[in-house]
Amino acid sequence: MAGTIAENPATGTARTVQWHELDAALADGAVLIDVRTAAEHARGAIPGALNLPVGELRARQGEIPAGRPLIVHCQVGLRGHTAARLLTQLTGRPTANLDGGYATWAAAHTTEPATPAPLAA
Repeated sequence: MAGTIAENPATGTARTVQWHELDAALADGAVLIDVRTAAEHARGAIPGALNLPVGELRARQGEIPAGRPLIVHCQVGLRGHTAARLLTQLTGRPTANLDGGYATWAAAHTTEPATPAPLAA
């Protein structure tokens, strides 16, 4: 399994995008597709993501805007990998998976309030 994981990006079989690269990719015109279930998407989503669950991609591929690169994500990456491979085959377009999925993106975009230092006595 580890060999396959290392081989995929090295050979171009699987493309990935890191959470800190996402904004630039979207600004360049990429379409972000959330392949989690509708219930997962409702609990929290990356702004602007189109929710097309992985099990519905074949039937709903017509909802994907044409002519733009695709970035997919799930909760942590496994369904996103499957979706990226499927969409590459279905559309012939470059499709990348958001490494770490929504969980990594959300962790990077959550700010904890600063705890004030205790006052000196």
